[in-house]
Amino acid sequence: MLAEHWANVAIQRTFFEWSDAPHHVSTQHWRRVYFAWRRVYRIRSLIGDIVDRAIDHQVKKFFAEHEAASWEPGIWNEFLRLIDGEAQKKHLAPIQ
Repeated sequence: MLAEHWANVAIQRTFFEWSDAPHHVSTQHWRRVYFAWRRVYRIRSLIGDIVDRAIDHQVKKFFAEHEAASWEPGIWNEFLRLIDGEAQKKHLAPIQ
């Protein structure tokens, strides 16, 4: 599904930009993150809550693939804060 693809892109790009932030910050890279999230939310505006389930699925898949359970306590929650749907809506322009 297209929403799963863009959710995966958004989550992956968010992770790489977040983990690289102490060393290198590029607005060009963060624009890619926001582009991907805008795609996700535009698809949500068309087909609804099924997109939320796709995002949740991609987060769980990412957790398993990156062995996030072995991260330091609190790191996973800090990362989740960046991909929180409500937080993303505040940063992205409203869909008309």
